[in-house]
Amino acid sequence: MKKNYVILLFIFFTVTLFSLNDFIFSKKINYIVRDDSTETEPNDNCGDAGVQTISNGNYYGEITPGTDVDCWAFYANENDEVVITTVGFEYFLDTELWLIACDETTILAHNDDVSPGIYQSTINYTIPAYGKYYFIVGSYANYEGNYGVSISGISQTKAYDSNVTEEPIAVKIVPNPFSISNFKNNIPLNFVIETGRDAPLRLKIYNLKGELITNVSKNSGQKGVNDIYWFGKNKKGKTVSSGIYFFEINCGNENKYGKFLITR
Repeated sequence: MKKNYVILLFIFFTVTLFSLNDFIFSKKINYIVRDDSTETEPNDNCGDAGVQTISNGNYYGEITPGTDVDCWAFYANENDEVVITTVGFEYFLDTELWLIACDETTILAHNDDVSPGIYQSTINYTIPAYGKYYFIVGSYANYEGNYGVSISGISQTKAYDSNVTEEPIAVKIVPNPFSISNFKNNIPLNFVIETGRDAPLRLKIYNLKGELITNVSKNSGQKGVNDIYWFGKNKKGKTVSSGIYFFEINCGNENKYGKFLITR
């Protein structure tokens, strides 16, 4: 799986620069989540269909044979006790349910108790922070049919409005390109980040192979302009070499991607 992950990241970084947050990796399948709340239901692979954003209530989906996955999304608040239940799977040979974090990558919970004679699967999870979360329904049986989804426990302190969007993240790297001699003189590369809200900030830097070089967090990120300084060290504390690098900025459930150059 790690090999596939590196290959996909390499293609992303060097060929098309598709948004990294479009890709989610599970233990059994690769699938794409796209934020498209206009879909009436998620169906026939998340890469081709959209992701329906829902709240408390009952919904219906359709599974097709093979490795079909359905992607659903919901907004929840910190400490919400969310309960997700799927029903109608008594004829499925193997159906699983995942809960995915706001970063669209981290698997928070996984339930694989659906087998012949067991007709429902449930995930109970306490939400760690306000944001947009995803749950995935996957089928591996040669059977086609409908199923039901029930979700509860979402508080209404921050009601989701599909017509309101978060202010985007703006990132400026000073300077870019950047001379590696500056790192040797203990001069950092400055990531100037402008956000539309108060939220922790996280910087990830990757090389051309898609390998994570470092991860820098700033828990006191505030609405407006913020600075994250990187002194050119990798996870082992060694100074990186010159070349092209890619960055990922996370602010709550918002992400920003780009590249920069370190010269000799």
